[in-house]
Order: sequence, then structure tokens, then C-alpha cells
Amino acid sequence: MHTLILLLRGVMPTGKNKVPMARLREVMEAAGYGRVRTWIQSGNLLIDT
Repeated sequence: MHTLILLLRGVMPTGKNKVPMARLREVMEAAGYGRVRTWIQSGNLLIDT
């Protein structure tokens, strides 16, 4: 198992590119990744493959 860091560009906690972190975690878990964690409201993720 590997831990990956995903750095998403253009994700903002407010404004037109708003992405709720809880929803982002749900989507990544549904895609099959384990231990999905977000870092503040930046859109950065830690996932296990």
C-alpha cells in the first residue's frame, strides 16, 4: 500500500470553484481509495492506494 498526495489546482473554499471537502472525500472513497484525508480547505488530499 502506498500513500499519495494529491495537490488540486483551482479549488477554493469559497467562490466559483468551491468544492466541499466532505464531498471530495466521499468521491475519492467511492473510487476505491482508502484512508482519504483532506488538508484544510485547500483541496489537497492524502490517499492510500
